[in-house]
Amino acid sequence: MRIYQVSAVTFLSTLGITDQPVFRLVVNGTVGAITMAWKTNNQIYVMERNVRNHDIRDPFQALQFVSILRRLADYGVDFRTKLLGRRLTISDVKVVQVSPTGGRQAMAGRGRGSREEKSRA
Repeated sequence: MRIYQVSAVTFLSTLGITDQPVFRLVVNGTVGAITMAWKTNNQIYVMERNVRNHDIRDPFQALQFVSILRRLADYGVDFRTKLLGRRLTISDVKVVQVSPTGGRQAMAGRGRGSREEKSRA
């Protein structure tokens, strides 16, 4: 469903990851297609028209489909490696505390369990 793909793009943009594609596999029986979405300048684009359909009953189309999936897997590994290369520090993360009354408080800093927070308790 398209809403899951758009939700994934929105979630990544809240983490500061934009201009990166999110892929989706759409299937109907033995026919499948791959769509893509990304966010640029606060606009989400979904590419789902004129995509190539692959019928996996045909060995040649199945081979093409598997080769595309393999390239997408390689892209995912490369993207993950690039993200892990520039990991966020604990001080970059905003911690949200939920009080028992249901209110939320945002705390900037090191997060729960830090030495500063323990010394105040």
